[in-house]
Formats: sequence, C-alpha cells, structure tokens
Amino acid sequence: MAFRLRTQDQIDAIAATGALVERVLAGAADLTRPGVTGLELDEHVRAALAEHALESSLLGYTDPDRPERSPFRGVLSINLNDTVANAEPDDRPLRDGDVVTLDLAAVHGGWHADGAVPLLVGDVDRHPEHAALVASAHAVTAAALHAARPGGLWSEAAEAARQEASRRGVTIAPGYGGHGIGRDLHEPPGVRFETGPGDPSDFLLAPGTVFTIEPIVLQSGDSLVEDESGWGVRTRGGSPGACRELTVAVSGSVVRVLCGSGLGAWGSL
Repeated sequence: MAFRLRTQDQIDAIAATGALVERVLAGAADLTRPGVTGLELDEHVRAALAEHALESSLLGYTDPDRPERSPFRGVLSINLNDTVANAEPDDRPLRDGDVVTLDLAAVHGGWHADGAVPLLVGDVDRHPEHAALVASAHAVTAAALHAARPGGLWSEAAEAARQEASRRGVTIAPGYGGHGIGRDLHEPPGVRFETGPGDPSDFLLAPGTVFTIEPIVLQSGDSLVEDESGWGVRTRGGSPGACRELTVAVSGSVVRVLCGSGLGAWGSL
C-alpha cells in the first residue's frame, strides 16, 4: 500500500505540530533524573500538552492487532532498560544508570507528529556501556536520515543504518521500525530496517512522503518479545535497548525533519 502523499501546506502543518511535540518532549527529558517516576513524567507532559493546545495521540490508543489489550493509559510512552517500546508509564523511580526512551506523539489541527529521545539517567561517566548504547541510537537514526534522498529508495537509508549499527557493535531489532503519519498516527506502509533492494517493503522517497525513522537499537545478539498480557516490548535476554525517532518529509530537494531535530546530541547532524 502506498503512502498518502502530502502537499507542502500539509507538510508545514505537520511540522507545526512537530515543533510543539519536540518542545514538550524536551521538557520531559529535562526532568528525567534519578528518583523521578514515569507517572510523574506523564503528569508533567499532560499539563504541557494542554498548555500547547495539543491532544495526545497515545492516550486511549488501541492496538488493532491486539484487541485484547486495554487502551493505552498514558500520554507518554516511557521505555525503561529492557522494555524498549510501547510501555505505559508506571510508578517505578528512575535510577542512576537506567536507559530510558521517552516517546511522545500528539495531534494539533488534525495533524499528528511523533518523536522519541533515548537518555541515560544520571552520571554518564559511571555507565560507559549504557552511554555508548544511547549514543548508538542517536547515530543509527542520523545515518538513516543522512542517507535518505528524494527520489531514492528507503532501502538505501536502511542499509546505511545497518552499517552504522554494525560499526558500533549493536543491532537493529527486526520487525520494528517507522510508519507513515499525517491525519492518523499510524499510516501505511511500515518502515522496516531489514529492507533491502527488491524487497516488497521497499518504497520510493517521493515528494510528499511523510514518515517516521525509529530504529530500536539493541546490544548485539539480543531480540525482542511482546508482553502477552499488556503493553510493552522487551528484550528476550534482558539487555537494555534505545530508540531515537524522527518525523520526516520528502519536501522538494531535501528530506526535512518535522519533529525531533533539536533533541539530544546529534554529532554532525
């Protein structure tokens, strides 16, 4: 199924939502420190969303593939250590050395934007392996973005991300990636990082294409399993994972970041 191609005015509207989402997410990142709970971060984000006239895309979300799940109970997905995606906020206090990914999606004026930032809680110098994992999540997403070009294929960007992951000694979780986004939070098709040339999941980066780039980066050798009773995707071996997410659009002669460019360390980006 093809992307729903957007006009320049529509891309600008998604970018306006994205700028607000990014501002709220940056505020939550600033509060992410030892002793703070996920529920406290979620409460802060609820207030910030209201302040910016944003409506949560996550609160009350139901998974069409898992109808037995209860609707999502937070406005912010807080993925801690070995739980790497789709986790609801809870009352566990964050600890020094935790790896946490904050994932926020919201809608404004009918247009959704989605972003996530991986963080190391506490002192970076005391946890070099976890700090390297967070840096790898930033770098792998940046590699995909740098390799994406208007008129090119997604598989070229996916290959650049895989090469950067290999260079850093990490892996990208198969079966998880990005998605189209616009009037709905999740639009077709899926954006997979295992995609190669000729794969059915490959697609052309045509003008008007809007999607998310969100590789889940794992320590080598681990894999993912979904929680069978509720929300959350975790590593099978218990190692931490991290994810950096951008909302991007193919706009004219560039791939434009609509949400997420100002969050965290980006190196040469």
